[in-house]
Amino acid sequence: MDTKKKIAIIGAGPGGLAAAMLLAHDGYDVHVYEMKGQVGGRNGRLTLENNYHFDIGPTFFLYKPLLDEVFEKVGRKLEDKVQLIPLDPLYQLIFKRKKLYPSSDPSKMRDEIMRVFPGNEMGYDRYLKEEGRRFSAISKVLKLPFTHISDYLHPDVITGLPYLDPFKSLYQRLKRFFKDEELIYAMAFQAKYLGMSPWECPSAFSILSYMEHAYGLFHVQGGLNALATAMKEEAESFGATFHFNAHVSKVNVHNKKVTSIVVNDEEIVVDGAVLNGDFASSISELVSETHRPSWNDRKLSKKNYSCSTFMLYLGLDTQYDHLHHHNLIFAEDYRSNVLDMTQRMVLTPDASFYVHNPVKLDASVAPKGHSALYVLVPVPNTLADINWNELKEDYTQRVLQFLEERAGCTNIRNHIQALKVITPFDWRDDYGVYLGATFNMAHSFDQLLYFRAHNRFNDIRNLFLVGGGTHPGSGLPTIYQSAIISAQLLKEELK
Repeated sequence: MDTKKKIAIIGAGPGGLAAAMLLAHDGYDVHVYEMKGQVGGRNGRLTLENNYHFDIGPTFFLYKPLLDEVFEKVGRKLEDKVQLIPLDPLYQLIFKRKKLYPSSDPSKMRDEIMRVFPGNEMGYDRYLKEEGRRFSAISKVLKLPFTHISDYLHPDVITGLPYLDPFKSLYQRLKRFFKDEELIYAMAFQAKYLGMSPWECPSAFSILSYMEHAYGLFHVQGGLNALATAMKEEAESFGATFHFNAHVSKVNVHNKKVTSIVVNDEEIVVDGAVLNGDFASSISELVSETHRPSWNDRKLSKKNYSCSTFMLYLGLDTQYDHLHHHNLIFAEDYRSNVLDMTQRMVLTPDASFYVHNPVKLDASVAPKGHSALYVLVPVPNTLADINWNELKEDYTQRVLQFLEERAGCTNIRNHIQALKVITPFDWRDDYGVYLGATFNMAHSFDQLLYFRAHNRFNDIRNLFLVGGGTHPGSGLPTIYQSAIISAQLLKEELK
């Protein structure tokens, strides 16, 4: 282009980084404003004393083809920037009396089902076949922008809508293939990536577990923040400029167009903006309510939001070799646990939880002989009547007890060298997450596709959204897809 148009990207999370790569490559004058001192957002790196390193938020890297697409669009290869280690098994799933080790190798997975849940292996064959067709159809729908209601008439939508199966839940869908309740849970826990229960999550999201089983999971050497750093470097190679400790306090709008932003009390004129903050928090804080009638404060408050998470980051002077890279420990009464978290909005005495143990594959995350354990417990968001300021220490001790008694981490309290806790209040207050809802707006059908925040923001022509709060939804693959969609829409708007 003859004159470079200036684009402000607010937030250097995964979506903002992907958008920066794509737009800088296409010749825009891209400036990324990040309020923290590093890239990544919730994909940032947390370092505790004595050199224990953690991913702050997501730890699962799945459906590599979508990030491959982002890199290919700018003439690069993902593998040239980061080292990816495939996981086999994908994770360790721990039930009260059983352990399951899923694999993306169909033969291994069939044998594993026969070992733990005999009689369900034929259902797995049908699952792969039917979900493969379904994934192909639904993934085409998720690539469309849904900025107009007429997008529902697109041929890919007409073809894909029957596969969405909107009147069935994820649990009902999986009952078609599997008879054992615990095996269904093993194939449905991915609903928690969306902060939902299998009994309320739309059946379309069976594609999440399918993506893991069909395309595998990977560990990024150095953690997912290494991927964020690589994306920053690629964006910079095309001329993007990154501004850290840059507090954006306002997006100025005139005649339904962004005219400027205010950064550290300085007004900066721009031709367009990409918003990569938590949608509900950032849009309400940065854009005057008069400029967003489609998403005014009342409408934002009426939406349904996901659960939150209680986090422990533990630097330990020992290693627990029985733990795998990813470990999920299920509550004995899983259904009641999920209902407590998502509907009854109370803490359950028998929680499910997740443990990330990257030292199994990556010695860089902790001193030699030590480990850096990341522990996530899904809990209600801040609408619940739970005072985390008062409960924080007691619940920390409860989670440590879970680790000792149910994850086999003997005497873990005696090995703690560093500890950080993040509560739902911290997600809300320190990370700008609306209601501490770490998986964003819930993914019910009345909040998906056209009825989710649009990638081209509904009320402002040159404001574009990336991240889990906008279409297509939460989770790293869909966040990267949101960047692809928004970058294309921005180019069409500003050409």
